Amino acid sequence: MQTSNDYLAKIDFWSLEEEIRGAVRLAMWLVVDKKSALKRAVKIACKKHGGKQNKTEAAIKDALPANFFKKRAKENMTPEMKEIFRAQAITKYNANKSL
Repeated sequence: MQTSNDYLAKIDFWSLEEEIRGAVRLAMWLVVDKKSALKRAVKIACKKHGGKQNKTEAAIKDALPANFFKKRAKENMTPEMKEIFRAQAITKYNANKSL
């Protein structure tokens, strides 16, 4: 399992403004290590360190893999929800197969 420091290594901090650097570190820690929602983490980090939310969020999204949030959502799903999504996927597949 990767930690926030692994993802922070992918960010070019010299290109970021000073107040955004602290906000990015805090938001990344909240998102990755504490499993907070992205918007909530960015809001908390920008409130504490200053900086703009959109720049902080963009830096975090650039560092995280594209499937990070989808993977985390799948891990947190209950077995009942997994079964519902599986049934929906099968239904969609069968509908598209007949076309």
